[in-house]
Amino acid sequence: MAAAFGLLMFPLNASAEMHETKRPNKSTIYWSLDMPEKSSGKVDLIVLMQGSGCEPTTRNKNMQMIRSAFGNFASLTVEKYGIHPNYQAKTEEGYFQNCPKAYHQNSTHDQRVADYLQVFKELADAKWWSGRFVLLGGSEGGDIAARVASRISANGVILISTGGGMTFGEQVKASILMDMEQNNVPVAQRPDIDALFEDVRENKNSDKMLFGYSYKYWANSIDYKALDDMLKINAPILLVHGSADTSAPVQSARQAVEAFQQKSRCNLTYWELSGHDHGMSDLKGQNHMNAILSQTSVWINNQLTADNISSCVTNSQ
Repeated sequence: MAAAFGLLMFPLNASAEMHETKRPNKSTIYWSLDMPEKSSGKVDLIVLMQGSGCEPTTRNKNMQMIRSAFGNFASLTVEKYGIHPNYQAKTEEGYFQNCPKAYHQNSTHDQRVADYLQVFKELADAKWWSGRFVLLGGSEGGDIAARVASRISANGVILISTGGGMTFGEQVKASILMDMEQNNVPVAQRPDIDALFEDVRENKNSDKMLFGYSYKYWANSIDYKALDDMLKINAPILLVHGSADTSAPVQSARQAVEAFQQKSRCNLTYWELSGHDHGMSDLKGQNHMNAILSQTSVWINNQLTADNISSCVTNSQ
């Protein structure tokens, strides 16, 4: 079941500058800024939005891969509610087992969006910033990127392993059932996902937990469809999805593409990668995230220098 949440994280360089901002309720938002090694004049900003779980971005080991791909950008990461940059998350059977109480009580998709918007206000007058920014989110982080981009004018949006055309709950349900089918779990032993989600809707303020996450978290996300916000975005969007993704079914991404085509929206580029899973590993287990990030960097730099956005939805296999 853990695969349903797509623990696709985007990390933080150890040399990044640490910052703190107070929310209206006086709790602290921890965020980090990593400037490019070489820059002359003002620089563009890329915002890296991590996937599910309570692991801080500071403890993910893949930042060099991200920074090498987007080395000409300043990068911003924002920790989730209740997560300190030095926090050490522990996992067991794929689930985060020791997430702070404050995280479970307050970390929702809406809260994450509010935190990003507040940090943007902090950066509004930064002298190093060109004012242009790109949002890059993986898995759940893609949902957050879509929500944020529909509220402020980003210059580009990159969504990896996000799907979009199905609700978050539909994707989770499909992932869980697919996993159980592959592992030959008897039908009688499979959970009634619809009933569980209905209980969440009816008891959203409960202290109950479901699959390692609070009811409050689920109530704020299960009926959310990233497509609804994607269609509000006027900036170029790149949607990257693996055909073998079992956490966010590829059908979800295809439905998003179809919706853009039906509405004659021409700002979506779609890359469907044959045989790639949620973390962009192929059928032989070889991971291609590094190369994919390099390609997305080329794409976004082309978009930022182009006079016009893509003329139509494109699909690469």
